[in-house]
Amino acid sequence: IDWEFAKTEFIPLYERISFKKITGTPESILESLDCIKNKKPTNAGVLLFGKNPQEFFMNAYIALARYKTEEVDANRLDYKEFTGNLFQQIDSCGKYIKDNISVMSRLIKGKVQREDIFEYGWFSIRELITNAVCHRDYSNIGTKVIIKMFSNRMEFYNPGGLPKGITPRNITEMQFSRNPIIAKILAKVEYIEELGEGWNKIIKEHKEHPLKPRLPLVKSDNYAFIVDIYSAKDKFIEGK
Repeated sequence: IDWEFAKTEFIPLYERISFKKITGTPESILESLDCIKNKKPTNAGVLLFGKNPQEFFMNAYIALARYKTEEVDANRLDYKEFTGNLFQQIDSCGKYIKDNISVMSRLIKGKVQREDIFEYGWFSIRELITNAVCHRDYSNIGTKVIIKMFSNRMEFYNPGGLPKGITPRNITEMQFSRNPIIAKILAKVEYIEELGEGWNKIIKEHKEHPLKPRLPLVKSDNYAFIVDIYSAKDKFIEGK
């Protein structure tokens, strides 16, 4: 366990969001969160607070490829691997994506400041990154979370299909968690929506985006869950 991370990063964040002082030692706090049992880290504890989770879960990281084209091309612009614990993966991957998507600024009548409009909704990106590491199938050690950034869209590949009863069609109405301890802890520090409302907010963000991008496309089989979100960059010049 990375106790320094737990003490200086996680616990202060937990206290700030909950508006209360948390009593107890870091060990007792992680034990109360089901990250430690019988003085040993659980799988969730290793993934969330381990010094090097990839030592125990080889493919528990995010691989990201960036392309200049609309499809996979032999000449990638960039390739990154985001490792560390799940909080670190989410934060570093999110920062990289935000630094590498387009933004348009426009003047609003009656306002001095310009309005920045990103080609993608930022909540959608953050939620999809977090959902991918939260709900992936960690028993499948042969693959990892994969994000592909194309010129017109982003693709999020998550190992592990949807559970029985949940389909791409009803995903906004249903709730599930393959890894409930991870989901519970990420929700406590507002990395994901506690009530499972993330998908509704993704759709709402797309509908309210000033440039009206195409709604996300969701695909799933027994092995993977894939989401495509679409860029509104082509409308920057059009001014629509």
